[in-house]
Amino acid sequence: MELLDTRSRESDKAPHSNVKGKTLEAIKLFLSIEKNETKSFYLSYVLDELINALRNDNVAQVCLDTNYKYILEGLSDVENHSRLRSTLLQLDGILSNTYKDELFRSVRHLVEDGKSKRELYNVTKNLICELIGSGYSARFIKTELVKINKTTCATGGFDFDDFLAAFSGQHFTYFCYCGIPIAPAKYIEGNKNLKLETVSPNNKVIGCTKEELKLIKEDYYNILKLPVPGLDYYSAKENLDDFLSYITSAINFYDHSSNLSWSKSAYICREDEKRGKVIRGTKPLMTQTYDVPRETIHKLFDMKLADLFSPKRRSASSYAKISATLSGHANALQSPKPETQIVTLWSALETLLPLKGEMRTLEYYFKFMIPAIEMGHARKEFLTFFGKTKHNYREAFLDILHQEERGEGLLERFIKCVLLDSQKEKYDLILQMLSDNPYSKFRLERIKDKYKSLKTIRKKRAQEKQRLQWQITRIYRARNSITHAGESPFNTGVILTNLHEYYDRIHTNFDIYRTNYPKVGEIKDIFSLIISDYNNQSRKIDEYINNGAVLSEDNIFDILNIKDKTVFY
Repeated sequence: MELLDTRSRESDKAPHSNVKGKTLEAIKLFLSIEKNETKSFYLSYVLDELINALRNDNVAQVCLDTNYKYILEGLSDVENHSRLRSTLLQLDGILSNTYKDELFRSVRHLVEDGKSKRELYNVTKNLICELIGSGYSARFIKTELVKINKTTCATGGFDFDDFLAAFSGQHFTYFCYCGIPIAPAKYIEGNKNLKLETVSPNNKVIGCTKEELKLIKEDYYNILKLPVPGLDYYSAKENLDDFLSYITSAINFYDHSSNLSWSKSAYICREDEKRGKVIRGTKPLMTQTYDVPRETIHKLFDMKLADLFSPKRRSASSYAKISATLSGHANALQSPKPETQIVTLWSALETLLPLKGEMRTLEYYFKFMIPAIEMGHARKEFLTFFGKTKHNYREAFLDILHQEERGEGLLERFIKCVLLDSQKEKYDLILQMLSDNPYSKFRLERIKDKYKSLKTIRKKRAQEKQRLQWQITRIYRARNSITHAGESPFNTGVILTNLHEYYDRIHTNFDIYRTNYPKVGEIKDIFSLIISDYNNQSRKIDEYINNGAVLSEDNIFDILNIKDKTVFY
């Protein structure tokens, strides 16, 4: 379920798009460049990501068959626009006809075979991307996966045909009912073009119980009935929310004082069914995250207050930028749509970055953002897993870590258990403890594989840097597309949650460095320290490898940049 949890770290969630989605993204960009609507320097980043996705997608390679090598060669021939165009269109044509069915076939085979968990994990990520790209709601996909999990646990079997039937691709009309205030009702009631209706609260809604009616009505006088298209109940609710957001903006343009709000829940009934269901509203995407632990908030807040009351810090030019970036983040939280949140949050992030006289380029963003995103990433990855495992297994987990008393913190002991060969016995005990939770066990094995050796760590750092370049490029293009063309990019929600995670990680590392170096007041100097530490960490890893060193108790925390005295989350 973590693949669909918006609170999960970016690396643990289903990605923005699979190879098919990246192909469509490349085609759209290529055509835009041909029309001189977009600058061509984006293309190399998009094509590099597409080629990498193809090389790591066994299902796509099966679909391409003998065309695979030709496609890779065509995508690499960037200067030959005619060949690149035909290659992209050929790739799209093949994947459009075969990719989805081959994904389902592959998942079925891997589940029945039960041998390759890693390949099943990768194919499942791509299948989730495919279903979301087809128009299914992530909430619906998650609901169906929960059903499968319960059925498998109860019967020991997995009925793949039932799962497949839930995603037939058939569109329906859903009648949606939600409570609205009186003011908007006078504008929309009787609108023949939109086929809107307001239902008196005394009237009955077909199939809706009194309790459900009360839930959707809340404190509003009117109930709005609206037919909306959708592939499932949850996508219908999302389409309803989009429509109501537009109605809100349109009415506010003409009537600035209108009190516009809607019931968070809606009663939704499919056109061919007599009984519907209440779909509850969800928290806005930007609030679906893990906040700073309460016990550390006061440390962070004390520092923010120091910016306000300390003469030295207030006199520095950084004060105005910090105030502006915090205001931008707060405004993004209040924005009604993901598109406006992306624009506002990107502006808040740009405000935090050091000033530069000339135009900011992608290389400029890479230079400052990637080190500030990556510093502390290893510690947070281990800490997240450690915290969840401690919560779920408590004494059983702590007893394993307490077997060896060396005056270290529990997190440090856990990291050594996972990575050091000398701690293999304890690592095996942790795996045995996790035997009732296959996904947690698999995730721990992934973490160990990621940091299992110095060469692996170096390779993963390079891959992560490349991946962040692609993601920052995508976010930057999305922001420009929204701002300059008024276009909503594909999978806007994922772009927003990734941007929000990056903003939080950058600002958190910025806070950590300002606390550790209280005499450094200027923002550019803080970022210089972060960049220096990031580059020094890479040099240390290279030196250890060149000297023939291996991971050990003496170097593990230095290599991973994990410091015992770090008080932040």
